[in-house]
Amino acid sequence: MSTVNIQTFIKFGSEENIRDLQENGTIYCNTIEYFRQLEDSYLRGDSYEGTFKITNYPPDSKITLYLPDKKEIELKTAKLHLREFYTDIKGNIYCLTAITREEIIKLETLKLDLKNSRFGTHFLLIKDNQQFFDRLMKGFENEKLSIKTGFVKYYDKHLINGELDLFHKSKEFEYQKEFRIIVKNDRQNPIKFQIGSLKEISEIFETKDLETLVCQYNPQHRV
Repeated sequence: MSTVNIQTFIKFGSEENIRDLQENGTIYCNTIEYFRQLEDSYLRGDSYEGTFKITNYPPDSKITLYLPDKKEIELKTAKLHLREFYTDIKGNIYCLTAITREEIIKLETLKLDLKNSRFGTHFLLIKDNQQFFDRLMKGFENEKLSIKTGFVKYYDKHLINGELDLFHKSKEFEYQKEFRIIVKNDRQNPIKFQIGSLKEISEIFETKDLETLVCQYNPQHRV
C-alpha cells in the first residue's frame, strides 16, 4: 500500500467557529443522519450518505419479480438506478480538507475550488499537521470514542455498481478533498470536545483569500 503524505489540513466555517477552533481547539462532530438530510445545493448535504450498495441497470435490462405465490414476472426496464441504504444509521463525522504532498507534486500548482468558500467566511490552515492530528486522535481517545479515519473516495453514482461504505461520497463533492473521521457509536447526538489552543500551529484566513491561495511545489525545498 502506498503512503500518502498529508501536507496540511484546512477547516472551513463561520468566523465564530473557526476562531473557537483556533483558540480552544473545539471539535464538533455532527451526526451522519444530519449530513444525509441536509439540503444545501451539493455543499455538505448528501442524500447518498449511508448508501451501502448502488446498482445501475442499462436500458432494456430484464428484472424478474418473484411473488409470494411463486409466480414470476419479468420486467423490461428503461435505464434504472437503484440504491440500498441503512434506514437507521448512527454515528458522527468530522470533516477536514486535506492537501497531500503527492497532489502538489503531480499538479505542480494546486488551487482549492472556490466552491469551498460557501462553507463559511473563514478557514483555519494547519501548519503542523502531525501535531494537530496527534492531539485530535488523543481527544477522541480521552472521550472514549471509537473512530475510523481515511480519505473519502469519490464515485460516479450513474456508473458505479457495487458496495459502498461511509468513506464513499458522490463525485459532485470531489472538490472538497475530504479527509473523514467517522465516530462509531449508538447515539444520535452531536459530539463536542476540546483539544487546546491551536494558535501556535495554525493561521486564520478569510475564504475570499482562496482566489489567491496557491500551493506550489518547489523542488529546491521540501514541500
